[in-house]
Amino acid sequence: MLPEIKRIQASQKQLNTHLQDVIPIEYAADRETGWFNYRRFIDFMLQKNGLLEIVDDVNTTNPVVVAVTFDGGKISRFFSHVTGGFKQVDPRCRNPNTGALLFSVSGNENVQSHVHCFPLKVAFAKDTKDLYRIEFEDFFAFLKAYEIEKGGRIKFGFPQDMSSIWKTTGRGGTAKVKTFPCYCCTVTSNTLITPQPKENCFRGNRCRQPKCYHRPMLDTATMDAWKDCLEELVLEFPFLQTMGNIIARSKILLTTIDEWRDDNNPYDIDFRPSNEAEARAFKELLRDELQLRGLETGGTVREKRALLKTALGAQEQFKLLTKLVASTDPASAFITIEAAIPCILHAGNRLGEKIFMMLLLEAWRCCINNAQKKELIEVVEHFVNTGAFGTAQSRAQWKLPVDKEGNVDMVTFSAWRARKIFNMLSDLADRLFRQANNTHRIEDWQRMLASYMQVLSIAFQHEDFSDEDIEEFQDAVDVWFYQYVELLGLEGKYLHYITLITTLLIIFSLSYSLTNQVYLTMHTY
Repeated sequence: MLPEIKRIQASQKQLNTHLQDVIPIEYAADRETGWFNYRRFIDFMLQKNGLLEIVDDVNTTNPVVVAVTFDGGKISRFFSHVTGGFKQVDPRCRNPNTGALLFSVSGNENVQSHVHCFPLKVAFAKDTKDLYRIEFEDFFAFLKAYEIEKGGRIKFGFPQDMSSIWKTTGRGGTAKVKTFPCYCCTVTSNTLITPQPKENCFRGNRCRQPKCYHRPMLDTATMDAWKDCLEELVLEFPFLQTMGNIIARSKILLTTIDEWRDDNNPYDIDFRPSNEAEARAFKELLRDELQLRGLETGGTVREKRALLKTALGAQEQFKLLTKLVASTDPASAFITIEAAIPCILHAGNRLGEKIFMMLLLEAWRCCINNAQKKELIEVVEHFVNTGAFGTAQSRAQWKLPVDKEGNVDMVTFSAWRARKIFNMLSDLADRLFRQANNTHRIEDWQRMLASYMQVLSIAFQHEDFSDEDIEEFQDAVDVWFYQYVELLGLEGKYLHYITLITTLLIIFSLSYSLTNQVYLTMHTY
C-alpha cells in the first residue's frame, strides 16, 4: 500500500527542515535566483570527500583543486537559466560512503561523470555579462576570499565555454566586434592568422611548421605592467593626457615599418630636405610640432628630430597600451586569466560544426546552377539521416537549413550530434568533392581532417597529461592548425585558443579533468 499524501508531505517537510540546517538555501525576493550558503556548502563538500582536512593542514604544499564552472541553457523558448557550481576533480577525493579513492589509479569513478558536479547557484535569466555582475559577483568574491583564508591550500579552476570566459575575465569577444578577441593573448582581430617570427616562439625548436602561429599567453602581472607603463609614459610626456586634440592638429608622421618609410615626404619625421627651402620648412614643422606637445623647441634640427621622434613613439605606445588596458573590463573581471580554462568538449564540438560548415560552403560554391544545389542538399541530408543520425532502415529527419535566398544557412548541432557528424566527415568530404569533380581538393581536406582527429584523440584521453604528452599534443595541434589555415585561411575563437593549449595545460596541473566541462553533458539532454 502506498502511504497517504499527508504522510509524504510531512516527511518531505521534515527532510527539508533537516537539510536547511545542514546547508541552508536562500532565494531572491522575486524567486528568480536561488543559492546554497557558500561556506557551508564548500566545507560540507570538502569534508565528505576527505579534502577539508588537507585544506586545513598548514603543512599542505600541494593545493586541493576544485573546478568551478558556469553554463546556461534554455528551459523553454523564452525561458533560460544560468547555473554555477562546483565539480570535484582532485585525485585525493574519497568516496563519502567507503572512504576509497574516487579518481586516482586505484579509483573506480569517472572524473567526468556528472555525479561529481554540485550546482550551487541558479539564476533564471538570459546569459549576459550583466547577469554575472549582478547575480554572481558575490560568489566570485567568496571564492577569492576562501583561497586567501586557506593560505593557498585550495585552488579554484574555472573550466567554461568561451562565452562564459569572456564574461568572467572581462576580456575577449567575437572578432567581428572586439579589437582584442582573445582573452589570454594580445592577438587582434586583424592578425588572427598572421604568422609570428619563429625566432621569438616560446616553443623553440619544437615549433616545426613552416609558419608559426604561437603567441605568448598573458597573465595578471603583464596586465598590471601595462597600467604601470601608462602612468610612467604620462609622467614623462604630460601631453599624452590631451593627445586627442594634439593628434587632430598634428601634421607630422611616424612610420614604424621600414618599407613604408618615405624620406621624400616633407611631413615624415625621417624627411631628408634636398634644398634650403625644404630644410627651413622642415625646421619650422619640427618647432611647431614640439611646441604643440609642450616640449623643448631649442637645439639643432637633429636634436629636435630625435626628441620629436621619441615623443611620437610614446604616442603610439600610449595608444596601444590604452587599447590593451581598455580590452579588460574591470567590472567583469571576476577571475584571473590564469584561472580560466576553455572547455575542450565545447571546443571539439564547435570546431566540428565549423569544419562541417566550411566543407558545405566550399561544395556549395562548386555548384553552378540550382539543379546541382538541389542535388547537393539531397546528398548531404541522405548522408546525415542514414549514416550519422539514423540508418538506412530508420532514417532521421534532419534538414539542411537554407535561407530565403536559397543559400546554405548556419548549421548548429547539439554536442552528441556534432560528434557523430564529425566521425563521418571524411567520407562526406570524399563524396561531395567527387560529385563536384573537384578531386584536387580531396587530398588536402582528408589530410586536414585526419590531423584534426589526431588532435581530438589526444585531447579527450582519460589520463592526466605528462610533460611529453603536452608537447606531443601541441605538435599535433600545430600540424593541424597549419593545414587548416593553408586550406581555408579562416579563424575562429576556438581555433585560436587551441594554439595556446600547451600553456593552459601546464598552468592547471596537467589535469585532463579540468580541460573538460561536465555541465555540457548536463545541458545537452
